[in-house]
Amino acid sequence: MRAKKEQVFCWIKRVIVYLVGLFVIAFGVSIAVKSNLGVSSATSLPYVLSKRFTFLTLGNWTTIIYCVIVLLQLAILRKDFKWYYIFQFAVSTVFGFFVDGASFIASFIIPDVTFYALRLLYTAISLVLIAIGVILYLAPNIMSMPVEGFAQALTAKTKLQFSTSKMIADMSLTALAVVFSLIFWQKLDGIREGTIILAFGTGLVIKPINKLIKNPLHSFLFGKKESAERDCSESEDVASEDSEQSVNQND
Repeated sequence: MRAKKEQVFCWIKRVIVYLVGLFVIAFGVSIAVKSNLGVSSATSLPYVLSKRFTFLTLGNWTTIIYCVIVLLQLAILRKDFKWYYIFQFAVSTVFGFFVDGASFIASFIIPDVTFYALRLLYTAISLVLIAIGVILYLAPNIMSMPVEGFAQALTAKTKLQFSTSKMIADMSLTALAVVFSLIFWQKLDGIREGTIILAFGTGLVIKPINKLIKNPLHSFLFGKKESAERDCSESEDVASEDSEQSVNQND
């Protein structure tokens, strides 16, 4: 009975940290939008579509695009598509909701700025928040976001390194955002120097932050004692092996 309670408590902590991580990423996205210097690669296509087709929010378009990416995983993996990957649809929905919620909050507490240095500051804050969010959402080993899931699927089928597959996924989304932006407005909108900063800077920022909080975060999630960690690990779902690959890429 005691072991069962520990497993349940461990799962509650993991889910809470996972959701907090997703919301922190979403808030980082909302600040990037405020900067007007471009959003991250993973958000670039939903952002462009949300600016053109305003009957849906950025969060709605994020959910739609991410769900399409899950279907692309199915097309790539086919028989190797594991049943629990379908939970990425739920993750996409929750993240889309968080994006809209964070944008709503940001509209009240984050002032609009026009001075270029302040816009760069917003991009830097967004970068740090996204990096922290990535660490938090990956640490519980629950479920990868669809973009990372697509990169994992590409790696499984092509034997490319995960970092290369992730770059392909990010560049594909950015390229589509550029194409649609040029079609809609004959100029780039939402893809600027901030997109480049976020694309190349997030991994660099993740490394020092991860070294700083990795051990205390792991202790909080899984317990300091070996027995507590074992009890918690027994309750991990089959998705953990895929999430672990993404964690290692950010170490």
